[in-house]
Amino acid sequence: MILLRHRPRSKAEARERLYQRGYSEEEISAVLKRAVEERLIDDQLFARLWVEEKIAHDPLSRRALAIQLHEKGIPTEISDAILSELYPLTLEEQLVSRLINKRLLRYQRLSIEQAERRLINFLLQRGFSPAMIEERVKQSVSEFYTGKS
Repeated sequence: MILLRHRPRSKAEARERLYQRGYSEEEISAVLKRAVEERLIDDQLFARLWVEEKIAHDPLSRRALAIQLHEKGIPTEISDAILSELYPLTLEEQLVSRLINKRLLRYQRLSIEQAERRLINFLLQRGFSPAMIEERVKQSVSEFYTGKS
């Protein structure tokens, strides 16, 4: 199936792509039924792979990941189960710390205020809560700039 050549897709994504290519509803239903039976399309596996990839390479907040899975047509019960298993609440704090430390190296020539502002904006764009990030950013930036002297 050409749709699956570049990356796995959710059932809803595959349905939409086939519809855009002009296939009838009957054809789409038949193809998707067969693809699900042959496990070429598996929403649970898709959600698992999506979350694992995001955690490892493009960290987002748990809430942002839930939104992405919803946009990809993953049923709420599947996304909730996968996120509960792969993304415990403590992981979000670890990801924020990892992103801060990684980004601080890019911002080392900025003033403390500029670095804090950019880090906070970056983390907010990734869906992390202000309550979690503000104190953590201020502390990390302060330690980073103090340690540079």
